[in-house]
Amino acid sequence: MITKKNVLLAFLLFSIFVTAQDKADREQIKQQTNVQALQKIIEQSERQLKNNFTKATKQKIPLSRTNKDGALGVLYSFDKQGNPVYAYDDNVDAAISCRANKIWRGGSTGLNLTGSGIEIGVWESGAASPTHQELRGSTSNGDGALPTNHGTHTGGTLIAKGIVPAARGFASEATLKSYTATGMVAEAASFAAAGGILANNSNSPIGPYGLYDDNARDMDNVAYNAPFYLHCKSAGNNGGRYGSIYGNQLAKNLFVVANANDVPNYTGPTSVTMASSSTYGPPKDWRVKPDITNNGVDVYSSDAISDTSYSSKTGTSMSTPATAGTVALLQQYYKSKNGVYMKAATAKALVIGTADEIGAHDGPDFRGGWGLVNAERAAAVITNNGAAAVIEETRLRSGGTYTRSITSDGRTPLAVTVVWNDPAGTPTSGNALALVNDLDLRVIGGNNTYFPWVMVPNATYDNYTDPAQKGDNFRDNVEKIDAVLPAGTYRIEVTHKGTLSNNSQDFSLVINGIKTNPDTIPPTPPTNVTAVGVYSTTIALSWNAATDNIGVTSYEIFQDGVRVGTSTDTAYTVTGLRPLTTYRFYVKAKDGAGNVSTNSNTVSVTTVATPACTGVTSFPYTESFETDFGVWVNATTDDIQWTRDSGGTPSTGTGPSSGQQGAYYIYTEASTNVSPVGSPNKVAILDSPCIDLKGTADYSMEFGYHMKGTAMGTMELLVSTDNGVTYSSLWSKTGTQGSNWNQARVSLSPYAGSVIKLRIKGVTGSGWSSDMALDNLRILEMVPDNESPTPPTAVMASSVSSNSILLSWTASTDNVGVTGYDIFQDGVKVGTSASSSYQVVGLSPTTAYRFYVRATDAAGNISGNSNVVNVTTTATPSCSGVSVFPYTESFETGLGMWTNELGDDIQWTRDSGGTPSFGTGPSSGQQGAYYLYTEASSNTTPVGNPNKVALLTSDCIDLSAGSNYSLEFGYHMRGNAMGKMEVLLSTDDGNTYTSIWSRSGSQGSNWNQAVVALSNYAGTVIKLQIKGVTGNSWSSDMAIDHIKIISIAKGNTQKDSFDDAFTEKEEGNEFTGLILYPNPVSSSVVHLYYPQYDEKVKTIFIVRDVLGNTIEKAKLYSYKMDYSVKYLPAGMYFVSVVTPEKTINKTFVKK
Repeated sequence: MITKKNVLLAFLLFSIFVTAQDKADREQIKQQTNVQALQKIIEQSERQLKNNFTKATKQKIPLSRTNKDGALGVLYSFDKQGNPVYAYDDNVDAAISCRANKIWRGGSTGLNLTGSGIEIGVWESGAASPTHQELRGSTSNGDGALPTNHGTHTGGTLIAKGIVPAARGFASEATLKSYTATGMVAEAASFAAAGGILANNSNSPIGPYGLYDDNARDMDNVAYNAPFYLHCKSAGNNGGRYGSIYGNQLAKNLFVVANANDVPNYTGPTSVTMASSSTYGPPKDWRVKPDITNNGVDVYSSDAISDTSYSSKTGTSMSTPATAGTVALLQQYYKSKNGVYMKAATAKALVIGTADEIGAHDGPDFRGGWGLVNAERAAAVITNNGAAAVIEETRLRSGGTYTRSITSDGRTPLAVTVVWNDPAGTPTSGNALALVNDLDLRVIGGNNTYFPWVMVPNATYDNYTDPAQKGDNFRDNVEKIDAVLPAGTYRIEVTHKGTLSNNSQDFSLVINGIKTNPDTIPPTPPTNVTAVGVYSTTIALSWNAATDNIGVTSYEIFQDGVRVGTSTDTAYTVTGLRPLTTYRFYVKAKDGAGNVSTNSNTVSVTTVATPACTGVTSFPYTESFETDFGVWVNATTDDIQWTRDSGGTPSTGTGPSSGQQGAYYIYTEASTNVSPVGSPNKVAILDSPCIDLKGTADYSMEFGYHMKGTAMGTMELLVSTDNGVTYSSLWSKTGTQGSNWNQARVSLSPYAGSVIKLRIKGVTGSGWSSDMALDNLRILEMVPDNESPTPPTAVMASSVSSNSILLSWTASTDNVGVTGYDIFQDGVKVGTSASSSYQVVGLSPTTAYRFYVRATDAAGNISGNSNVVNVTTTATPSCSGVSVFPYTESFETGLGMWTNELGDDIQWTRDSGGTPSFGTGPSSGQQGAYYLYTEASSNTTPVGNPNKVALLTSDCIDLSAGSNYSLEFGYHMRGNAMGKMEVLLSTDDGNTYTSIWSRSGSQGSNWNQAVVALSNYAGTVIKLQIKGVTGNSWSSDMAIDHIKIISIAKGNTQKDSFDDAFTEKEEGNEFTGLILYPNPVSSSVVHLYYPQYDEKVKTIFIVRDVLGNTIEKAKLYSYKMDYSVKYLPAGMYFVSVVTPEKTINKTFVKK
């Protein structure tokens, strides 16, 4: 199961160690990747990930879950209603089906491709086992994920060496970097920002069927800003139901893969039958999804049971790595032919354009997309590029038209495919289109215009099986024309509708089946290369366009003889230069066949000195707009102006009512009844003068911002290091941010030692209700805080019991601010608190303790000690209830020591057989005949719903004699209106109770087993209370049975209830041989040492919290391991090492 993530931004962006792809390749890719946009995605996703972990912890939501089909899911996100969203897990036979066996090592084409040089990012419920014989030495771990069977199987399908030939992976010399799906958006952005080009993702976050949601948008955003990054995604296993595709499976830019049965010999569409489990499209907007089909039925691959074990699995989880592995082979081949890797859209266009037809009709369909992968034909297109085929990567600008001439021999089928990475769309409802930039592909000639395939819905959007038509495709970011054209010359034309987002759209064109006429003529060299902008760290180059017999596709820019970039335009800005340094530049032109021109003229340019700055040179700098704009200036090339104002803005429900500090502020007026019109999407730019950051290495920009409105747009802070020629984004917010002023703080430390300019950009929203405002701009030179807080005073003890004490104190003060308090017990820190109180637990009865407190601040300064308070715990209260263990109650003769409370709504009732209501409640006891249940019917007295409470309370339970206890019980919660069951615990004889376990909603038709650790309460006397709350109707009977309380002594080997394959045995008291250190742990890692580890014995490692929730459960692969506790909340945790012969239990405390 999931290991909680360490996805800090610094790790993701700057500590990525990559070895697979050549460094120069990665740098070339990064030059064409919007790393700044990816950084923003990482930052936003990381914040959301942390929020998700916090929410899950507070609400006791498990970080992993197994569904009714046994699929493992990891927590991915929360939906708009606050419900947790889990991502659930969705060789030679498979290679034969898609003809990859023809192009891999030993294949009949002689290409002998292995995927060498390709690193594949893999997102799963767990990692591929790094010690498996098929994978050893070829995997790395991106986030501490532990191995799982599913992860090891997909990893083997991708890259297994073929030690067992039948389990050979598609790309046997590629490498893997494994992650869990939790945090995938940030991690995928980081992987792509480091120059990663290929990913496999065989699990899916649950979402609404067919709707383009936040999860789809987020992954589209990553892919759009990383044009070389192809993310292969499983379509899911929803059993062949139309319209059941969901979540990020609906992302436009991901390559979504369906599953087909084995195709031992393709002879036509009827050779392909879809797997019965494969999910069908369409999305609500009737796009073609899934995109492509591959074989994923009974795929034989490695698994994690042992380092030599294998198994067969079926699902899109298997067809997806078959596809990603094929793409790895094709990327290796393309690189060998062209010196660079394909962009993601090119790889998609290549696979789609060469796919085998499947289904009952020509063209795409919603079952298998554009057809069955044909790796042999795709490789042939790479071979024939510039002759019988074309692979081109180019750009269409707003208002532009792309054209290319081709010749048909009148016999060979023509396939023209255009694919583009579309900008992320807006999450949709109904049948709204997700497409942003709509490109249009046409083939024109012989007095005919040929149109691409498109799926056309009927009025009710339910004609799922109708054949695709040919016409204007305004839905997909894939357009394909295939036909046998009469012999002659034709014009391929690509245009667009409307205005292109960002004023341009890169696209990839793949043509197969044109008349063989090899292009061996290189373009003419570019001329008149000139430096049109020379600055201290950047030089802008321009040149006259080259010409070519067919067409120039790109230009390569060389700095001092080394290629530093490519451009599809006749301009390029070289960055990262040094002031007062001379550089030499020349340019080469390249065509679609890979022909390269000779060098252009060489231009020698010397960068200028870092400019002197007379703007902002002393700090702190503050501007609150009380008298005017200060040194800030409205740009003249934008749409609207920033306006100075006091009081409220003219429009109701948008804009602030006053300044954040003082009376005045500046804002953008979004009304449509003003001149100039303020919306939609009107831009207001406010520029600073130069700002000299030479004085120190630590600066920050702070400002208040107000963004309230139902149609709110985007506010952005940008920075320039070239005197305002180019800007990079530092910070942004989109959408309404509430009715109050918010505070932003942006580090400028990366720009220390340079002169910068800042720009504040406001873009109004879709309507008038999008006034945004700024106030109290400050640039601070951050001085180290070396001043400690004052010591806390008046530390007092209250609520003293036999095992706990409540401490409180008077708050400390600090020059900046107190951030927390450290609590010390007998000189050892036992906890931290953000408030001025703390409850110390786990104490011994009738024992004297000494406590004091220290305050801390954000800079890490620590106060002196508070006063010391001496406290003695009380004696353990006497208990005549349960004191002998194991204790068991199955309600066969009565309620035993359990009592129904009188002040609740309904009672727990003893019963056998089934409950009176059909479709809810059990049909028999879990063990024996009888059980207890709550009757939720509305025709009973008292009425059993809605939300009626039943409380069952135990007698006292004496846990003073042992140190490790657990509560186990069976629970049954079946019904379509099921409520909530909860276990509560009291340490004060029933005066107050604390929740230690709960379940809500229907849990299936079988009895379930709960295990709740009580070790945190060892040494005390407790009471337990079982609370049932019925749902909103009669179908919410819940039941309990077979309650057990077990004392687990040191060395005890009782059966682990979570793994019923293990038998219960007693081996007496003995040294357990399991060490956890440090313990308590205040760092991010706890080390596990188990010297009795035997690789021949299946050994399971389990971590649970005090509520009994399983946080981690995975195979142990060594006698030692490091377990990340970075995101675990402070508290006690239980570790079990389980073998078929014994279970060893230990606890550790996370501070």
